[in-house]
Amino acid sequence: MSTTPQHSSAIRLAVRRNAIWAAGAAAIMLYYGLYVGLGSEPPPDWPARLRAGSWLALYTLEIGGVLMLLSTILSVVGIRPALLFDALASVAIGLGLGVSGALRIAGAEFSPLLFILFGAVFIHSGYRNWSEYNDLAALEVPDEAAETPAPASPES
Repeated sequence: MSTTPQHSSAIRLAVRRNAIWAAGAAAIMLYYGLYVGLGSEPPPDWPARLRAGSWLALYTLEIGGVLMLLSTILSVVGIRPALLFDALASVAIGLGLGVSGALRIAGAEFSPLLFILFGAVFIHSGYRNWSEYNDLAALEVPDEAAETPAPASPES
């Protein structure tokens, strides 16, 4: 596959638009996952469901932050597969946050609702990047089509 210079530039610009959002997500997730740690280890007297939700939230933030950092780097480079990587990573992060929020719902705690909300935001972001990845495929021209002129239409 090859692209014309105009198409190649359009693809790079479209992919690079994703970099700022991926960088922001990476910074926030790594800050809360590594530095703050959401209170670190859950208390041993918590029910298993709450402990599992807390561990899932913590590891989703840590691993997801690294994935978003990689997505940022790939997006800055401007290659189209960066959108596919970001889409898959965002959906995985969204599922992790949503499930951890659902596991942690107990009583009047507000943070599980935020995890569910952020999970939905990440899943939507993954869907949007998947769609943009597929839309940019239309800009790529097969090598044969680029080299072979279109046949002339017969005039009657």
